[in-house]
Amino acid sequence: DDSVAIQKAIDAEEIVYLPMGTYRLENTLVLKPNTKLIGAHRSETKLLGPDGKTAIETPDVADAEVLIKELQVHSGAADAVGIDWRCGGRSVLFMVNTWTEPGGYTAFLARGNAGGSHLFGWGGGFQGKNNHGKVFVDMKGPMHLYGVDSEHSEAAPYRIKDVENLLMVNWQTEHLTDPEIASVHIEDSKNIMLLGGIAGVRTGPLAVRLVNSEDVSLFNTVGCGGEEVIHETTSDGEEIHVMAYQENLNVAGCY
Repeated sequence: DDSVAIQKAIDAEEIVYLPMGTYRLENTLVLKPNTKLIGAHRSETKLLGPDGKTAIETPDVADAEVLIKELQVHSGAADAVGIDWRCGGRSVLFMVNTWTEPGGYTAFLARGNAGGSHLFGWGGGFQGKNNHGKVFVDMKGPMHLYGVDSEHSEAAPYRIKDVENLLMVNWQTEHLTDPEIASVHIEDSKNIMLLGGIAGVRTGPLAVRLVNSEDVSLFNTVGCGGEEVIHETTSDGEEIHVMAYQENLNVAGCY
């Protein structure tokens, strides 16, 4: 168990560097509002999270300055979470891979005061309806994601619910095979913008599903294999297949 030694370093210092290697965590690493947790490389510094717990937990602070950089974080099994991202402000997640193990729950969870930037992160895991790639819930942002990828999941790779002020640029999904699951599920949310998205290899028939949401903009979103780009369900349950402009929904360059 490496969690005790790493937590001791986090408590004592602002910057904690983890050299190449595999680190087993039996307990959650709890970061401070100014913690900088940095690995050698996201393929070479691996954190194996505990079963039924969170691997890395950030503080629920709107003006935090957390940095997590160059790590590979595996969530454990039994409803575990890889990274619980609740910090905002100038916080940054940079070049971090997140992975769900069999029977895990969520590779990356953003909630509360979650904000800042998520840059060039890959997320994936074992296929299964209980495994989620990136989940955003009950948060107001603003949060910006650039060059993020979420793969290998039979649940929605990106699930956005009760969220405001979220921007995703150059996002991608792969290996989604369940025809009932969308690559991006947006529900009860507003002020969401998706730019340059690709619902990629072996995806289901749906790139984006909207449920009771407003002020959603999609630009240059591609559903590979001829899939429908957008599927909207209004608050009264009526299903609308959207391929052009609708009220509170801006679509440009989508196919």
